[in-house]
Amino acid sequence: MKTRPKRKNAQVHDKYGKEVLRGAFGSDFDSKPKPFKISEGNLNAGSIRVDGEVYGEIAVEIESRVSKQVRGAVLDLFLHPYRKKLLIIIEKHGNSITPVQSEEILKKLCKNKFAFKVITLKGNGNNSLLNEDILLVKKAVKDLS
Repeated sequence: MKTRPKRKNAQVHDKYGKEVLRGAFGSDFDSKPKPFKISEGNLNAGSIRVDGEVYGEIAVEIESRVSKQVRGAVLDLFLHPYRKKLLIIIEKHGNSITPVQSEEILKKLCKNKFAFKVITLKGNGNNSLLNEDILLVKKAVKDLS
């Protein structure tokens, strides 16, 4: 049985996204939030963990994957109990449809019950544009407030 070699720096884009959030919010960004249960009644339903939380009131997902995988992250974000949601797209493996598709799905899911923002960073784990991206996430969070 052949095993695939591990991708070098497979999490480099996720690390970059978290670096941007730490740069923007410091200790107000939690990169290791507690998991939350999908269902209160069905213990077999398991739990979900998002990539982070800002100010203890905004759930954050950071995604650089293809659209189909990002849609799974959108569902995790929607199911999170916080009423404010931020999806950060890092254009590396997805395409120009990924953020548009994500926004349309969140519009349908959230309706008027939850506030959300979808943003696309300018940089990525291989090409840091930290200062520009910090400004982008600060504006997005301000818009959610």
